[in-house]
Amino acid sequence: MPDRRPDVIVIGAGVAGCGIAWRLSQRGLRVLILERDEPGRGASWAAAGMLTPVGETSHDDAFAVLGEEALRRWDAFAQELAAAGAGAVGLRRTGRIQIATNPAAAERLRRLASSPGGKRAQAVWLDPAAARSLEPALTSDIVGAVIFPGDASTDPRALGQALAHAAVDAGAFLRKAEVLSIRRDAEGACGVQLRDGSVLSARRIVLAAGAWAAQVTGLPAPLPVRPIRGEMFALRVSGFGVRHIVWGDGCYVVPRSDDRVLVGATVDDVGFAPGPTPSGLAALSHAAERILPKLSSQQVLEAWAGYRPGTPDALPILGPDERLPGFFHASGLYRNGILLAPVVADEIAAAVAGEEGSVDLTPFSPKRAALA
Repeated sequence: MPDRRPDVIVIGAGVAGCGIAWRLSQRGLRVLILERDEPGRGASWAAAGMLTPVGETSHDDAFAVLGEEALRRWDAFAQELAAAGAGAVGLRRTGRIQIATNPAAAERLRRLASSPGGKRAQAVWLDPAAARSLEPALTSDIVGAVIFPGDASTDPRALGQALAHAAVDAGAFLRKAEVLSIRRDAEGACGVQLRDGSVLSARRIVLAAGAWAAQVTGLPAPLPVRPIRGEMFALRVSGFGVRHIVWGDGCYVVPRSDDRVLVGATVDDVGFAPGPTPSGLAALSHAAERILPKLSSQQVLEAWAGYRPGTPDALPILGPDERLPGFFHASGLYRNGILLAPVVADEIAAAVAGEEGSVDLTPFSPKRAALA
């Protein structure tokens, strides 16, 4: 690859970029991945890895369709990575319990369970006794809960490394380099310029640079992607277990298979301000103790912060940009980059290869009104 012009340059070696590169390499295309840091060390590394397409509110809209389709593809996606020798990614179908501790929150949860998205997810209302029978460590203050039995989680750090391995093993070339700008000519995108001044040529460019995407110049239009900091911490639990992903007021708790649980996450619109912060971790700790009181005495193993790529409407930016032929977006995945990994890899690779995709990406167009 170093001596041959790539067919495609992918900017960013997170879960999105490496997933797309893997799918393109499987098609026999020559793919060069350019990463400013280390593979999988951005938002992918910092994420909790929840696969939960139905949130606190549910709309029967394009994003619901995209998220649900991604969740359906996850088992086969993980199995294919393992079969390719890329390693296990910690996929766990634990289900998710979302709790309410006051009547108003309980009513919102009832509406969520009966919404179109809740029905498709087979959500079930639980009274307090039923909720605690499924998750015994839950607070006694709950007045009700909803379980989403098909929800799952994965280990984003393992996933990032597995996708990088799979992409390279399939033939992609990975290079540490920072892209400054997109180059164009009369036909469309024609390459990139790196920070060291060098120019690399390719007729197809995929922007998958996470929270740093808007720093790349030469785009067809200004890209309204901004970093949204998220702080988290991990605990080692002993004497009890957490069986499900648990959502409550102010935090979520995600169990791992090795007696760890993750507690997250703040949503801080502070640019690239460093973290984690004492105030952010304290708020998460108090919220976690309110829903699972036994967590208050558990050992803290690690705390960290990452930067999600936010957009004005909190929706991703996906697909070709007709203003610059040969240029493709896989940006603005915000809090859903891990969930959407299989569908982003499949659909963006299909678009780059000139194939018909199976999901309509029009609602996530880079030209939609919310991005103007």
